[in-house]
Amino acid sequence: MRVPCDREGDRFMNNKSRFLFLTVLITIAIVACNQTTKIPVKAALVYKMGGAQPVTRTKLYLLKEEAKKAENASLFTSPAIAQALEQGEEYAGIHEDRIKDYIVATTTTDFEGNAEFKDIPPGKYYIAGYTRTRSQYGYVVWKLEVNAKNGMETIFLDQNNALDTDN
Repeated sequence: MRVPCDREGDRFMNNKSRFLFLTVLITIAIVACNQTTKIPVKAALVYKMGGAQPVTRTKLYLLKEEAKKAENASLFTSPAIAQALEQGEEYAGIHEDRIKDYIVATTTTDFEGNAEFKDIPPGKYYIAGYTRTRSQYGYVVWKLEVNAKNGMETIFLDQNNALDTDN
């Protein structure tokens, strides 16, 4: 024979179990939504005499997808780069003040051309970068679309996927 308080106790336990179950589900959903990834990068240039030379100590930018729409804002202008180099400007290329609204993260390549963007939410981005080459007014500009996701392979930056090059 069941006593009325047992039924209430059963009901309480059922509600408590439901509450714990929902709490666990919400926690899992929050953790899943907050997942981040890393984007490993290797930058190198291949010169006519052969061999890949690492692009060292070069600042790279990870830009929001919206940066594509801002092309007309002259974020990356080849004539401006070439003109600045001819006038002797040491840093011509990516004008950080023009892209500040699009920057998600920055990183700098090491002495082997390796870099990594860390704690990046999955999604579409652009990797942007600029480096001088061996020739007097030579340069390479990158603006490469990437789709950040878990377990990413290394992204290789070279003259073959450059936005513009004059080496």
